[in-house]
Amino acid sequence: MYNIIWLEQTDSSNSEILRQLDNLNSFSVIAAKEQSKGRGQRGNKWLSASGENLTFSILIKFDKTDLKAENQFDISIISTIAMTRYLASKGIAAKIKWPNDIYVEDKKICGMLIENSLKQEYLVHSIIGIGLNLNQTDFNKELPNPCSLKQLTHNHYNIMSELELFMDYFISAYNTMTNRDYIRKIYHEYLYRKGEKKTYIRNSDKSNFYGIIEGIDDIGRLIVNINNNREIFGFKDISYVI
Repeated sequence: MYNIIWLEQTDSSNSEILRQLDNLNSFSVIAAKEQSKGRGQRGNKWLSASGENLTFSILIKFDKTDLKAENQFDISIISTIAMTRYLASKGIAAKIKWPNDIYVEDKKICGMLIENSLKQEYLVHSIIGIGLNLNQTDFNKELPNPCSLKQLTHNHYNIMSELELFMDYFISAYNTMTNRDYIRKIYHEYLYRKGEKKTYIRNSDKSNFYGIIEGIDDIGRLIVNINNNREIFGFKDISYVI
């Protein structure tokens, strides 16, 4: 159902998919052993050692009425569920740090950059860029809290085999996407810090506050209980203190 194209090097696998968009089928995967300009959320660079990790992008093309724009966060949900299940198969109890980072305890093992293209009220395609720290053990000091699968399990992994294994989990999660109640239930079960009182930053004024994450609303915004009042945060509205 999927087709993996391996490259020795590219600037960004998301950008590579965009360049080849017209010639690629849905569920095409472009993976690169090295990315010179890997991109992360909030405009950050994704720093990854050459050949040691999984850096790849998945293309999903939609028919005209497959997925409404208002439900586009469902792509983040199924992508993060797939990654947590893949890591669980390795004995790792990972959590989803809203919206779509993957954490093991308080360390980041995986990041995602999901870029959706819309036409009117429907999605045309999604490009799901994923960077998973697989075999790297020496990290750039710019990264505040990284970890890798090798550090956690003390095993070395074949990047090509592991990508195929992950894609099996991804296809399985994708096939449940139409059951929105179910995938949200699973997302909440994996949600990092859910039910815990922790410190966050309100980005509008850089103030700190204590809050308890309760979950996400219907369009994927974060629900936080602050002094018994529920507040809704968009992606750029809140930062975690870790």
